[in-house]
Amino acid sequence: MPFNKARTFVRKLGLKNVNEWYEVLKTDKIPYNIPHSPSHIYKNQGWKGNSDWIGVDKIADQFLYLQYLSFDEARKFMADNNIKSLPEWKKFRNQNNIKNIPAKLYRTYSENWKGEPHFFDRELFSYEESKRFIQNFNIKSSRNYEKFVKSAEASFRLPGSPHRKYKNKGWSGWKDFLGYKTEREAYSNRNYISYNEAKKLIVENGISSIKEWNKFRKQNTNISIPSHPERIYKESWGGWLNFLGANSIFANPYKKYLSLEKAKKAIHKMKFENVKEFQKFASTSKRPMNIPSNPYEVYRKTKEWKGWNDFLGKE
Repeated sequence: MPFNKARTFVRKLGLKNVNEWYEVLKTDKIPYNIPHSPSHIYKNQGWKGNSDWIGVDKIADQFLYLQYLSFDEARKFMADNNIKSLPEWKKFRNQNNIKNIPAKLYRTYSENWKGEPHFFDRELFSYEESKRFIQNFNIKSSRNYEKFVKSAEASFRLPGSPHRKYKNKGWSGWKDFLGYKTEREAYSNRNYISYNEAKKLIVENGISSIKEWNKFRKQNTNISIPSHPERIYKESWGGWLNFLGANSIFANPYKKYLSLEKAKKAIHKMKFENVKEFQKFASTSKRPMNIPSNPYEVYRKTKEWKGWNDFLGKE
């Protein structure tokens, strides 16, 4: 039905407020060709709001009729009582027997409604607002930002993933967002141990892989160890093989596995009947990480392999 004709029909119903419109929708008084969501259907065909639709001259008349607070007064009430969501509002309303603010906010305040975050004052910062806020805290990496937004200092208006939230809305990279010019600058504020001191730690603690390096770093937060040594030690950096040394898994990719004799000792205790049974076991999470899933391939290259019967203890 055309907008003007539909509006004329609805106005003849003599509705006093928007709630009565939603109630009449539940009856058979509304013809099938009048939409239940006229604001969407007639958006570009003359729609001026619910007050115009039902024939109430001013939306304020609805609030007088129902004795509800105005939209702005209701928003202020939520802020004063630290109510931040619809579930919180419904709980508060029931517990305190609030009558001058409706339960179904979006219906009564449809003229001004811009969504739950707006009503409860939870809208996120714009890109520029987030930049101005976050650059007060001297945060120099995306990882540190993720930690910061979970802290008490952070604002709930900051997005958890700004690179997604502000995509096509100003985002041009972490450097611009956090306010540092170069990656070097981002890491320059910390006094990390020297390259040679790091190498010494590697030897003393038997570190042979990147995983072990990061594990050691997390377990020793009292030592200023870089998570990305390739960035901090650019002038001395010659790759992970050079950094971890000849004892690393980069120099010996099979170092992470037990020797054949030690692996056999562990496998014999499990009493596998045949190769197929071992292979089925090897494909599960029950296999120790220091025993290869393909022992033939590993121990053939280390020149220790003597056959499957020897490995499974069948001779």
